[in-house]
Amino acid sequence: MKRLKSSGFLKLIAWVAFILSLNIFVVSMVAMAFMADLGFYHKSYTEVRTSMLGQVNQNYSAQALAYMGRDMEEYFAERDFEYGIVKADNWEEGSTNDPAVYEECNFDPTLLESEECYLYVDYISKDTVLCNQKDMWGDTIYYLDTPYVSETKGHYAEKIVYDEYTGVIYYLSGGEYYPAKKIQINFIYQNEPMIFIYEYQFGKNNYLLKNMWATYADGNSHSYRMVNIPDEAEETAKELISGVLACDADDGMGSEFDFTMLEDVGCSIYNIGDIILDNVRVTETAELEQIDSSALPEFEIHQKDNYYLNEYYTLMVTEHDEAEKYIVVSRIPESFDSDTDQSQYAVVNQRFQVAYEWRYLVFVVMGISALIAVCSFVFLMKAAGHRKKEEELVLGFFDKIPFEICAGAIFCAEGMGIACISDNFYLEASELIWILTVMIVLAMEIFAMLFLLSVAVRVKTKTLWKNTIIYRICHVVAEAIRYFIRNISFVWKAVVGFVVVDGLLMFFVFVLACNSYSEEIFFICLLIDAVIAVIYFVVIVQMNQLQEASKKLAQGNLDYETDTSKMFWEFKKHGDNLNKIGNGISLAVEERMKSEHFKTELITNVSHDIKTPLTSIINYVDLLGKEDLQNENASEYIEVLQRQSSKLKKLIEDLVEASKASTGNLAVNMETLEAGVFLTQTVGEFEEKFAANGLELIIHKPEEPVYIRADGRHLWRVVDNLMNNILKYAQPLSRVYVHLEEFGSQVTLTFRNMSKDPLNLTGEELKERFIRGDKSRNSEGHGLGLAIAQSLMDLMKAELTIHVDGDLFKVILTFAKREEEA
Repeated sequence: MKRLKSSGFLKLIAWVAFILSLNIFVVSMVAMAFMADLGFYHKSYTEVRTSMLGQVNQNYSAQALAYMGRDMEEYFAERDFEYGIVKADNWEEGSTNDPAVYEECNFDPTLLESEECYLYVDYISKDTVLCNQKDMWGDTIYYLDTPYVSETKGHYAEKIVYDEYTGVIYYLSGGEYYPAKKIQINFIYQNEPMIFIYEYQFGKNNYLLKNMWATYADGNSHSYRMVNIPDEAEETAKELISGVLACDADDGMGSEFDFTMLEDVGCSIYNIGDIILDNVRVTETAELEQIDSSALPEFEIHQKDNYYLNEYYTLMVTEHDEAEKYIVVSRIPESFDSDTDQSQYAVVNQRFQVAYEWRYLVFVVMGISALIAVCSFVFLMKAAGHRKKEEELVLGFFDKIPFEICAGAIFCAEGMGIACISDNFYLEASELIWILTVMIVLAMEIFAMLFLLSVAVRVKTKTLWKNTIIYRICHVVAEAIRYFIRNISFVWKAVVGFVVVDGLLMFFVFVLACNSYSEEIFFICLLIDAVIAVIYFVVIVQMNQLQEASKKLAQGNLDYETDTSKMFWEFKKHGDNLNKIGNGISLAVEERMKSEHFKTELITNVSHDIKTPLTSIINYVDLLGKEDLQNENASEYIEVLQRQSSKLKKLIEDLVEASKASTGNLAVNMETLEAGVFLTQTVGEFEEKFAANGLELIIHKPEEPVYIRADGRHLWRVVDNLMNNILKYAQPLSRVYVHLEEFGSQVTLTFRNMSKDPLNLTGEELKERFIRGDKSRNSEGHGLGLAIAQSLMDLMKAELTIHVDGDLFKVILTFAKREEEA
């Protein structure tokens, strides 16, 4: 499976399959939606076909209405369009068969049946324009555009009259009566100013009470609840007028009114006084000219709300250009030539036939394309980040860009693509527009998929959050805070902490004091806070002294003593204990040094005492080996003596070297070494030995030179010990890997092999003296090789790490990287 995920060819196939299947699915779904909207799934064959061909009638009807009065008979005959145009004023139910109602017609209306005719209704004026645009199929769609034209003219109001018959006030202009649309009446009722506002109702020819106020001496306006008209004879005329104006309602609002109602209470409009017409004209009712519309033979009221009275007492009337309403009657031809390029019926009919055959197959195509798209998408998501010859996930170019920038760029690109596609819908359809739209859609899909794959890789590598600008900013801020905390002294940390906490507490105390209007609480809390601050800082100073003393002891200054004479309570005891710790540590270190010195001296003396007789034994055994001994058993005994004496000599030498290395008594000559060359020379010496034991040695190193700082003699001894260790304990007929790698400012040398015996010890246990992986001790060795290697690496300021994972044995040598010396 991993191999499949890393295959570039399979990824390319999946990409192509996903893009194609996705677009096929979208196109199929759009086609299904169009067919469902046209009724392919719930209407009969004839109904759907008739509906689609009826759209052609609508298109031709707009042209016929635009070209009305011209000789277009041949033009429409070539397109199989049969129509007739009727003025809407002449249209009546069942008049489709009457030739007399048609303005023009190219078929016999008497043969037309009502169920087969199509009606197209539109308005025509002198400014009507025939417009057209291309639809998604590239066909030309025609429609009529009749602009709304208006013109405002001023009409002089010859006089203002009052109609006693209707109770309405009119402006007379050019023989036409324009009702006053708003009337405001002001008068005094029971020694209080009253305001009533009435608005004219077109169609009802009366007024509607909209607002009324009572204004008092303080200048404030208040809503006024009117009383019913009293029947007492002593009521004044103003009371009667007030009652009528309130229309005998509880609150008067929304009541209909005309001025003839005043006559019912023995009053007249002429008793009211000043009135304000349309918020502009102030006039006395006594000056109004009186008319009786019932006695006028030509009394024409202007019933359109298209005028107003301006500040110059001129009626401003807006006139509109009236468009005439026409109806186009048409029918679908019984037959038409399917090969003609002129008739749109043939084109639409051919599309209908294809769509009708595919109406159910489109669901199959949608299902298959959706399945392929989902499978391809899942595979691409699984394979995201995998590369050939790479064991780990690999971050690509998009994956290394901060997530916000990547997401913002993708969303901007998608938005621009949507905007371009939207603009294309308003352009005339053409092959270039279609190609451009398809290219934009493909680009949007590819960018969206790249973004999703990048998100998948980031999630797999756990870098989705870490590779963001927000994370980097937070990380920088956190590092800055940590750096500040690490480098600021303990006293300043305590001061900052106290100021922040105490500041918040004092703020809440201040707010509490302000809400309770008690200054005493605030000052008492302030005094207590000052006492706490003094105690707090005394404690902080003493803790700082104790911290300084512990730091000095940790640095090895065992003679340092802190002054505890001015300390209080437990701080003084703690300071005294720290002073005593220095003395105790000094004694312990001195004892440990004596013990180590004694061990080293003991090992050296014993080794020297053993080495002298051992040398004599080795020499005499060597001499015996050169003698011509006839006894075969004697020769075997001499060989055993030689082997065991050499082993004992090697043990003594290793023991002395381990003792010197652990105590630092070996000289170290640090130099810059080319690690690759050193590795090749040192490890190469073991190739023959490894081959003899059935071990395959595999060495990996960079092509470029890698330099480290180390002692060449000690490093050779470390590598020699490790290679001998592998030679003794590695599984026969297995591979041994030696890798030289660079990691930033470090260089690592890694040795890996499979152990032939179970390893039940940890890496740290294997580095101890006289510890062997072969607990049965059937193999050669004495358990000092790794301990010597560890001590030599410590002397070179390098690191040796051992990892044990089952039978896998791995040793990592880590050095600081150095540049090439000139």
